[in-house]
Amino acid sequence: MDESDGWWSKVFDDVRMPYSVDGFSVPNSTLVDEFDEEMVLPKKEIVDFSDVFTTDEIFESRDELLNWVRGIAMDHDFVVVIMRSDNGGIDRKIKLILGCERSGKYRPYKSELVRNVTDSRKCECPFRLRGRPLANGVGWKLNVVCGVHNHEVAESLEGHPYAGRLTVEEKSLLEDMAKNMVKPRSILLTLKDHNVHNVTTIKQIYSARTAFRKSERGPRTELQHLMNLIEHDNYLYWHRRAETSDVLRDIMWAHPDAVKLLNLFHIVLIVDTTYKTNKYRLPLLEIVVVTSTELTFSVAFAYLERETKDNFTWALDKVRGMIKRSDALPQVIVTDRDFGLLNAIQSVFPSSYNLLCQFHIAKNVKSKCKQLVAPSTLQQPVMDAWMSVIQSPTEVDFDDYFAQFEELCPPTFFDYVNKTWIIPHKEKFVAAWIDRVMHLGNTTTNRVESAHARLKRLLQDSRGDICNCWGAMNNLIILQHTEIKASFQRSIMNLEHRFNNRLYVEKVHAHWRRLTFTDQVSEVECAGVTLRLELNELERRFDEFNMDGKVAFKYKVRELAFPNTNSMCPPPEKVRTKGSTKGKSQTESSTKRDPSFFKYVDAMQSTNDSNSTSPSSSILHTKTQKRKKVVPMLDQFPTVMHDFIESVVDVARDGNCGYRAISALLGMGEESWPIIRQE
Repeated sequence: MDESDGWWSKVFDDVRMPYSVDGFSVPNSTLVDEFDEEMVLPKKEIVDFSDVFTTDEIFESRDELLNWVRGIAMDHDFVVVIMRSDNGGIDRKIKLILGCERSGKYRPYKSELVRNVTDSRKCECPFRLRGRPLANGVGWKLNVVCGVHNHEVAESLEGHPYAGRLTVEEKSLLEDMAKNMVKPRSILLTLKDHNVHNVTTIKQIYSARTAFRKSERGPRTELQHLMNLIEHDNYLYWHRRAETSDVLRDIMWAHPDAVKLLNLFHIVLIVDTTYKTNKYRLPLLEIVVVTSTELTFSVAFAYLERETKDNFTWALDKVRGMIKRSDALPQVIVTDRDFGLLNAIQSVFPSSYNLLCQFHIAKNVKSKCKQLVAPSTLQQPVMDAWMSVIQSPTEVDFDDYFAQFEELCPPTFFDYVNKTWIIPHKEKFVAAWIDRVMHLGNTTTNRVESAHARLKRLLQDSRGDICNCWGAMNNLIILQHTEIKASFQRSIMNLEHRFNNRLYVEKVHAHWRRLTFTDQVSEVECAGVTLRLELNELERRFDEFNMDGKVAFKYKVRELAFPNTNSMCPPPEKVRTKGSTKGKSQTESSTKRDPSFFKYVDAMQSTNDSNSTSPSSSILHTKTQKRKKVVPMLDQFPTVMHDFIESVVDVARDGNCGYRAISALLGMGEESWPIIRQE
């Protein structure tokens, strides 16, 4: 009997093993008969590579032998791995046993009742090579123990774990790209551009990136690693813990160059909060400022426990502390109508003029207009009248335009506009009042919204920890500052030839004349700042404590001196308690913001417009109504219910599926579910 007969006899031995179907035993003879009669398997040829690996070459080292064997194997489309290796010792010989990656027999990692992994590459391939050092100890020799494979050679090495391993150069390239927030698929494409023979898969890229991040962090906790990163780049930072634990409550940081720019361009601050940036679901407060070249830069980022006056006051107080001169406080602060933020601004910056975003006000008014103003042909004239009110150049014009607006509006809609916006906030968004202050043309929060979008493009998903978020913010700041420095140099070097009249620079406001990152006045004032008084006081207090007090006091001071040894822990991850928990949907990892109220109204309006039909279409609908309608997924319901089911809507599983279904069946579209829930 030849080797192929032995291989086929093993196949039949496996078939004759006890077998059961749905709990009923099936006679082995029946299985073998059915196998013989109905299944005709092609006879596979045994692949022999003995001649390929038979060589008299003497290899200088073990690594040289390994590289030669693996190179030959990959040229023939299979992978060789180390089966057994021993460097020698007492009563042991040096040996190196190599085999096919499909050698050996599958053994489950754990004896589980339900196995998560039910397949294996192992097929007991007999291919074996032996490497041994020469007797004189100089060089290695390769012997072929068995050059036969009991399986077909692969057509391609994609999907073979060892063949897809990254080289040292590829790992270095991956690490550099991972630091710069390059997406895994872009990393893979770059590696394949560098090496056309690369067979790495996207799964291996994810694994290598995760391994790199773990090695970069080392034994440090998440917040210890965060402090290490912040200290390494000389960021200014502040944080506070919960009152009864070491859980992080709020944390804020600012780039040192951003602090310099804040002290130079402090006239207008734009403040806004965004979401879906981290796995803890902490809201992110971002503060931006405008330079003399009309570019936006981020002053500071703050993760807050919640959006209350206390949290906003804490963050804004740190921003005020970054301003070195008392005469350099912001003149204008632009925000949305967040009452907690408005109250905090009034507390920390009482002399600053608070503007409300005209864009969001217009969107909210338009949403209410679509709901409360009828017929629809009246909605556009009403909105035109409203824009005239906002853009009123004087108070007299405002009174006239507002009177015209009142004549056009239904009473309910006018009451909403008057009580919600005009009476309490008209001085914060109507041109007649806001043009009295120097807002540099910033009457909306669009600049900070754009900064949110750029940051989220760098973040890629919302499942990262705070360290990942800091990396994306650091990259964003580097890009911003590079662009700002380039704009400063262009303004200094380039000469304008369009203007013939002479321009007196002294008459231009100082904001537009600043084209540098350095505030010389502030640096001179801060040259004498020392810690001598504070250190003496700390030492005096330390001497007054008893032994227990000294230990506790030293622990607090140590965290200031060595922030990467802190004992803080991140807040617990907020677990979704509603809806299915199987897997992670794309919406859970998306950084895209939830739709605003006016977007829901727009969606509902467009749905209603599409549902409205002309007389001809209604006649056509009447003719086709008698045709039998095909209802999707009808077979999933009991037969007795089929006559009563007119439509089935498959909605997203996010814990609000009931509201989504009602919204969809009412013709509003399932994305309008918040309106159903509210009403």
